[in-house]
Amino acid sequence: MTAIPENDFLLTAMQSRFSEEDAACLCSLVRTCFQMVHPRYQDIDMAVEEKDECLLTAFQKRIVLPAHSGPGGGWNDRSLSLQEEEYYTMPPVVWYLMRYAEDQGRFLPEQALEKALRSVLGEEMTETAALFREARKHAQKGQIEAGLFAALARNLGLDLDLHETLDRYVLLGIASPCSKGQVHTGLVWYEINPCLFW
Repeated sequence: MTAIPENDFLLTAMQSRFSEEDAACLCSLVRTCFQMVHPRYQDIDMAVEEKDECLLTAFQKRIVLPAHSGPGGGWNDRSLSLQEEEYYTMPPVVWYLMRYAEDQGRFLPEQALEKALRSVLGEEMTETAALFREARKHAQKGQIEAGLFAALARNLGLDLDLHETLDRYVLLGIASPCSKGQVHTGLVWYEINPCLFW
């Protein structure tokens, strides 16, 4: 594994959330993702056992995802494959979160959210950010029912196309549709990226 220098701000941020060992390997993985948009399994410079553990942790926290989508397109439809030629990706909002951590030594989810939304909406991102912040308050175990977005938008007086807004959340890695309860209840749930609760 690549040596991590002292006074490493990204490592400081990681150690605020993870064990020393996990923090070090996650830093290495994040830096690999900074250098390559879609690193392959063999591009990640770690011993196999350490790499597999690191990728599992990163996937659970939605820091890094398999680059290919599953049948439903959601994070929980993607199966993590730990083998040569498998590609991975870091969601855009997490990329910004990690860049801020590298500069500041702490995680700044609000700034990462705004930066990610601004990258596609420019200065018109305010309402989309406001809806997400309100929705996050109502999340149950990191998930929110899709219909609640419409109710919250009405309550906040936001004039948003909700289909477009949810598509942007998905595109930027802010949230992802998940299969919880769909078969039995017909309700669509969204998983909020766990990193945005840090």
